[in-house]
Amino acid sequence: MVARTAPLTRRAVFAALSAGCIRLPAYADDAAAAAAAAAAATAGASATNMPAAPEPPPQLIGVGTVRIQPGAAPTDSPTAALYVTARLVPSEVKGLYVMAGKVPPLAAARFSAPSFPFEFRLDSSNLTPEWAAVKPAEWATQDLVISARLDSDGVAATRDPEDLVGRGELKKNAAPEPSSWSAADVELQGRGLTGRILTAK
Repeated sequence: MVARTAPLTRRAVFAALSAGCIRLPAYADDAAAAAAAAAAATAGASATNMPAAPEPPPQLIGVGTVRIQPGAAPTDSPTAALYVTARLVPSEVKGLYVMAGKVPPLAAARFSAPSFPFEFRLDSSNLTPEWAAVKPAEWATQDLVISARLDSDGVAATRDPEDLVGRGELKKNAAPEPSSWSAADVELQGRGLTGRILTAK
């Protein structure tokens, strides 16, 4: 005769679970772990696909206007280009930034086929290699000497008798905000007799 086992009461089941005599399948635990892994993978993919933070806009260095002096004859060459260069006022430059007795240009830019009067802007994307690694605090509030040259053939390395040149000063009034600056006004004129002789081909 087979002995019949009495059904387990709820209290007996709880006691057996507490004692570790009965082990339930880990389906719930597995499902939770799988869900957590999927969530982590999704979060990682989202972080990977997030766009990079935008770079700050270039810092403005100088602004001004380049004009043609009355009576000067600008070139009508289609290859003409305007070169604008900014230098710190020598008296305000620390000795650390003087090279071979000269102050290297702070910024320079080339503008193709300009029409006059020409409004120019120089920003930190126009910094020369000598100043690219220098903190903006070293130059942001300093006055600048602005030189401009209308080059007839558009090649910076050449000098032609027809080139026009000029220079002006940008006063920043010790302020980094452009609203406080006195923009440079540069008037282009011929090189003069000596300059024309030296650049004659």
